Amino acid sequence: MNEKFRKYWENYSLILSFAVILDPRYKLKFVEYVFRKIYPTNYSEKVRHIYEKMEELYLDYYRISSISSTTITSCSRVINEDHDEAMDDIDEFESIFCQNDSQNETKSQLDLYLEESKLDARVKIDVLSFWRSNKSKYPILSIMARDILSMPITTVASESSFSIGSQIISKYRGSITPDNAEALLCTRGWLYGSKAFEDEESGTEDSIGDVEKLVLTMQTPET
Repeated sequence: MNEKFRKYWENYSLILSFAVILDPRYKLKFVEYVFRKIYPTNYSEKVRHIYEKMEELYLDYYRISSISSTTITSCSRVINEDHDEAMDDIDEFESIFCQNDSQNETKSQLDLYLEESKLDARVKIDVLSFWRSNKSKYPILSIMARDILSMPITTVASESSFSIGSQIISKYRGSITPDNAEALLCTRGWLYGSKAFEDEESGTEDSIGDVEKLVLTMQTPET
């Protein structure tokens, strides 16, 4: 059991660490602080691994984003447009600026975000609202934060429903109507949810007596 727990925790803790890093009150420093307590001998390796994986994820978002191509297009448009002689100096300045800017842009939005000072951890904020308000500053990273910090989907409810449904609609009840199936599900909920069946495991009462007791309980007016 411990082996399985470690196997799944290694993968699950990765996305949880991403969520903590994208909280401007904690960032990577908090992950390092916690991992130092959990893994005192090799915490630096694990923190480095988390950062590398997050950087890989960011690069995936960067590749599918149209922001980089839009920036390149805007620079080329400034360089190639023809203006009168009075704008020659401005054109030359803009072309040099665009070239230098594209060459010197070595830091990603992720690095710039991590280099900024974190917010006070004691202040309550809406993290999604923070990224919504900073999407112009970190356009790609804000999309990544939106996906990571969104409510995760779960299949527990649907699997539970199918599990209960298979007990009602068995191979001997293949032609049961939806109304009858709903009635059986409701009856099952009433039976197992009634206080009259708390001592069902004791075996002191048979099924007919239980149903009669339940009916009497449901018909008794509230006091």
